[in-house]
Amino acid sequence: MPTGQILVVEDDVPIADACQAFLQGQGFQVVCARDFADAQKKLRTAAHRLIILDHALWNDHTAAELFKDLPPGVPVLLFTASPAAEVRKPPDRKWELLPKPCDLEELLNAIARLTGISLSGFKP
Repeated sequence: MPTGQILVVEDDVPIADACQAFLQGQGFQVVCARDFADAQKKLRTAAHRLIILDHALWNDHTAAELFKDLPPGVPVLLFTASPAAEVRKPPDRKWELLPKPCDLEELLNAIARLTGISLSGFKP
């Protein structure tokens, strides 16, 4: 059973809800934030094992504040609907980029690579 929460920062409610439902069905604890202000509040209230972040929400000021509140070692999985867009890399941490929408097996594999969680027993 995975430990630690996954924080999904996504303003597209159907995508956030689908991601949350799928990951909870896999045994993960998942909370969603619709913007960076909400994400910062949630970061202060619980330990997170991974942040899944909509790359389109990123701007330099709010991202800098979010990453300041994120403990060292917490990886970031970036979602983007524009794979050709210039990708900004989260500072000083492991990260990966997935297209949005993504294949569920790809999502689980990225989570496993970033967190070290074994995929045995997971079903996309």
